[in-house]
Amino acid sequence: MQRKRAATANARLKTVDAHALPVIESRRSSSRDLPQVYALALVLKTGMEEMFPVPNRLAPIFISAALFLSQFLLMSCTSAQKLTAQDLSTDEAVIAEMQKRIDAKRASQGLDNKRSVKLNAHDVCIKRLEESQKIIIVGFFAYDRGCEFEGAFVDSRYFEVGDASLSKRALDVLGWGAANQARREQLAKLWVEKGLLAFFNVIEEKEKDLENRGFHPPQVASNAKGEITITLWIHLPSGMTPERGYERLEYRFAADGSLSGNSVLDNFSVR
Repeated sequence: MQRKRAATANARLKTVDAHALPVIESRRSSSRDLPQVYALALVLKTGMEEMFPVPNRLAPIFISAALFLSQFLLMSCTSAQKLTAQDLSTDEAVIAEMQKRIDAKRASQGLDNKRSVKLNAHDVCIKRLEESQKIIIVGFFAYDRGCEFEGAFVDSRYFEVGDASLSKRALDVLGWGAANQARREQLAKLWVEKGLLAFFNVIEEKEKDLENRGFHPPQVASNAKGEITITLWIHLPSGMTPERGYERLEYRFAADGSLSGNSVLDNFSVR
């Protein structure tokens, strides 16, 4: 029984080879993935033949169809892999990508995309880290708050602001894994100031409003477990009121670079 099955399988492979190779050769000038196309076509033909037996006289048509389908699948995968790397190279492309995400979210909620707000350069805030071209910070503009952090593209993958893996992925790209503790402190501070707080002004020097608030420049501290804590002051957006707002913030990172927590330590406004 096993010999009979093996003989049948070999006969089918020979049939596939006999009809597939001429078709493949005829397409050699237009295909860059001949080995992959042939292998995928072989799988498609052999697998589908089990369900839908095909006479040998129809094999050329069947093989052509399998080759077309396999080329289509390979082209789709290739396009998906190259899409973000190419599209994120310009701010216009980043805006277009964010528009797709908004439209997809509306569609999942059963909303009409024809009524969706169309984003433009005034609606989207984009900052690219000088330290790594793989990190793009994205925010949405609000007239009463300025730019608000929405998320980030890290190595062509988008992370929303509330994604627990955002900070770890960004720090990995910045070189966290190979860095010693002193360098990790620098990277954590960099990510907080230029990533998480990209649309805020971090205060480096004491201002008059902060004289009795225990002001200090950004501080970084590590413990024996390799955890890092960063504390700093920022200016808050003035919004629609004539006042100056301040906050003292704390960010805590685990030894693997993940953001373990953050807190507001002080908050006040001066008119």
